[in-house]
Amino acid sequence: MLDIAPNVSALVGSATAAKLIADAGGLVELANLPACNVKLVGAQKKILAGFSSDQLRIGYIEQTDLFHSTPPSLRGHVSRALVAKLSLAARVDVVKGDSTGQIGRKFLQEVRKKIDKLQEPPTAAKIHKALPVPYDSRSKKKRGGKRLRNAKERYRVTEMRQLANRVQFNVPEESSLGDGLGVGYGMFGQDECGKLRVSATPTRLKLSKTYKSKLAY
Repeated sequence: MLDIAPNVSALVGSATAAKLIADAGGLVELANLPACNVKLVGAQKKILAGFSSDQLRIGYIEQTDLFHSTPPSLRGHVSRALVAKLSLAARVDVVKGDSTGQIGRKFLQEVRKKIDKLQEPPTAAKIHKALPVPYDSRSKKKRGGKRLRNAKERYRVTEMRQLANRVQFNVPEESSLGDGLGVGYGMFGQDECGKLRVSATPTRLKLSKTYKSKLAY
């Protein structure tokens, strides 16, 4: 096994590596399996006759020394981390990336560091901080920026809409449809006497010099 899969053997042991490769159908098949399926290689289905069980459904991974040396409450986390590194180690062995097993031993140290991290007691840095004082009299600095100012300018209420929303006191509003049921004009286009002002001269668009030159052709 040290010649066939040195990194997998360094991670889970030669005996467990042989069982995993034999049950999966080969080293290439084991490398192609997802990590969630590698975890179930060698698992046996149990008939509980309607009773539930709190035991984890794990295959040959539970036969490793690292799994047995872990507390029962953390074995679920360890099994997921172990099968993730096992999939990577199997792919390294397939391409003959490392024949010394150094990568597998490196993965084993990373899993052990994760176990030690999970077993650390809670420190004082994890204590929840107090909430800020509500209704603070000090005003906070709120900067809008050029982008926010441009957005406000783009979607602001125009002068035309402001005049249309404004209504004279004690003056009936004329409907835009002439039937009294449509939307009125409000103060838009009216002079001091209340009459509607309409420009007689139509507005002309200004054409650029380049556009006029194109029309000439």
